[in-house]
Amino acid sequence: MAVITPGRLARIANYYWQATTELNGHNKPCITEAPNRIAHLSCFSDYDAMEKEYYARRLYVWEASANHPKNQGMERTKITMMASNPANYLKQPLEYLGVEVVVRLLFGDGRQVRGLQLASNFGPYLHYLQTSQPGLKMLGIDIDLLAVQYAHSIGVNVFRANATKLPFVQNGFDLIFSHNFLIFNYKECLDQIRPEGQSTEPFSAKVLSEVSRVLKPGGIFISSQEFLSDDQVSQGNLKPHPDFQGSWFDRRETPELKDLQVFKKA
Repeated sequence: MAVITPGRLARIANYYWQATTELNGHNKPCITEAPNRIAHLSCFSDYDAMEKEYYARRLYVWEASANHPKNQGMERTKITMMASNPANYLKQPLEYLGVEVVVRLLFGDGRQVRGLQLASNFGPYLHYLQTSQPGLKMLGIDIDLLAVQYAHSIGVNVFRANATKLPFVQNGFDLIFSHNFLIFNYKECLDQIRPEGQSTEPFSAKVLSEVSRVLKPGGIFISSQEFLSDDQVSQGNLKPHPDFQGSWFDRRETPELKDLQVFKKA
């Protein structure tokens, strides 16, 4: 586990309060009004109407799935619905506070970094980064078409792509991060759907293998609120970062980082 020195603690605290102020202040209309604007793209009057219709469909699909547990078509519909949950459009830059603190610790304030966010939705944090940190060249991917369309309309570089088949060359990124994406219920549904002849490699293993492929040697992968096991991350050349070793349980000295895991490509 990394040694927690007083100087390191002070630096983390300083970055934490700086980032809190800056992220919380990035309340641009294109972000705060995103839920209603995206609802309009989908021909709903507002976000509430879109959410109401979504949960009505979700109730039907989940009940049908329970009655037909081996119906793979129904499982695919569940995955599509999880990926297009309107709650994703409510995301704000402040949710990525821990990621921002780690990025500042590892790359500094005057950073020149090429990065990628997995499952970025419309990119509220990416919007903050590209307006406040021009040295960071960030991209996002998501499979939600509405989110991608809206991201383009506000000038955020989000592409529609699958995290198990990243459309990028190997060794291309300094930084990749994922927030609340590789979570249990989503992975479980995906792992149940394996067409005949397809690899039985778990979803998370495929994603992490792709992360390792497109990261540069020495590149960083940050996992936020996903709590990956050692078995899950033993893909490619990803290893726990020496400055962030230790589980999220024993980071009492640095609660700002308690939900984060940081890995480095050998």
